[in-house]
Amino acid sequence: MNDDDEYAALAQALEGLNVPSRKSRTPLVGYDEVAARLDNVFDAINAVNETLLAAPHFQRKNRPAIRAPRPETAHQRLKRQRSMQRIGSIVDQMTGGR
Repeated sequence: MNDDDEYAALAQALEGLNVPSRKSRTPLVGYDEVAARLDNVFDAINAVNETLLAAPHFQRKNRPAIRAPRPETAHQRLKRQRSMQRIGSIVDQMTGGR
């Protein structure tokens, strides 16, 4: 049920929100606790590496953070979409819909 877009859309329809699905995403199939822990280890190692590279003698700026891709549940996609709609409505109010 976590990766079922129709179920998430139905749950959000009760709140009056319909959101199109994203095309590229990491699948939930096969993503278990071991994979999540390995992703956390990968991210921790990259965070240490980024910290070392940010030391004054390296001075590399604007390096993007390297993180392992995580699967996104349908509920998380809808929550992100709702947030983007709120930001869009604020921008429309501030700019007069331009």
